[in-house]
Amino acid sequence: MDNLRFATFLAVMNASYKLVLCVLRRYLKSDKYAAPIAGFVAGLASVIDVKSRREFATIIILSRFFDTLFSMAEKRGFATRVKYGEVVIWLMCNMF
Repeated sequence: MDNLRFATFLAVMNASYKLVLCVLRRYLKSDKYAAPIAGFVAGLASVIDVKSRREFATIIILSRFFDTLFSMAEKRGFATRVKYGEVVIWLMCNMF
């Protein structure tokens, strides 16, 4: 039953993202606004999944977000290069 619930969550999330994105592209003519709106609507599908898995996914996604943010800051010169910096940030985000 748990596998079915997770598969349903993934299917609804993907289908709702593509549906909303295609509809908004027709009216807005720009992915700049359509993609974030479609992503938000697709994120609402997380209600289908189990709470413990939602919390785990949030931890993983936030740690990946901060890892990407740090890498972008390094490439643009806002942060200095630290050896294994991305790994350290990822580990810290997962610990806290």
